[in-house]
Amino acid sequence: QPHHRLLALYTLSDVSLDSYPAGGCTTTREALALGAAVVTLPARYLGSRWSKAYYGIMGVDDLVAVDEDDYVRLASRLGTDTAWRAEVQARIRAAVPRLYGRDEAVGAWQRTLLELANESR
Repeated sequence: QPHHRLLALYTLSDVSLDSYPAGGCTTTREALALGAAVVTLPARYLGSRWSKAYYGIMGVDDLVAVDEDDYVRLASRLGTDTAWRAEVQARIRAAVPRLYGRDEAVGAWQRTLLELANESR
């Protein structure tokens, strides 16, 4: 999809599914910025845990599944319970600014790289 069409799909979709086992990063941030509800199932490795991390920063954990059955249950509820979907999307829209303009990750990377440099000496 051209990028502008992908963004339009987020605004038109009732349910967005985070891919598994490698989840979204940029795509999840874009979807959340548009108020889309993204159902995620974190796996073991970092590449599948971005969406969960974003929701953690935002304080919205309704769409973080604990297993495959929960992933299906959440996606189904999101697609059929319009009142719940609207409530979750409203909380996403209200909380998504917490994802931007932050410098914690920069500081964490800086500390990690300095530690690695010091260890190699």
